[in-house]
Amino acid sequence: MKSHVSQLYEACPQAPRAREGARNVRGDEGRALASACRALVDDGVPMLTLARDLGRGATWVNFILECHDLRPAPHPIKSTARRTRV
Repeated sequence: MKSHVSQLYEACPQAPRAREGARNVRGDEGRALASACRALVDDGVPMLTLARDLGRGATWVNFILECHDLRPAPHPIKSTARRTRV
């Protein structure tokens, strides 16, 4: 599945005025890429691992999911109030 995501990334057009190899992920091709990334995240692949496997920075998966409004819901916050009370 990760090779499929790599192919989707390569299908995105070159980003204008960006460093060489950077892709414009805000279009339809980027939406397909974001959906594939979200599927991997839903299957339990950590975002950091996915970004590194694609040769991108640590927050890249967060960025692309945010661009297409596909970020997963945050984990519920567990209160430590009961454990710290004496």
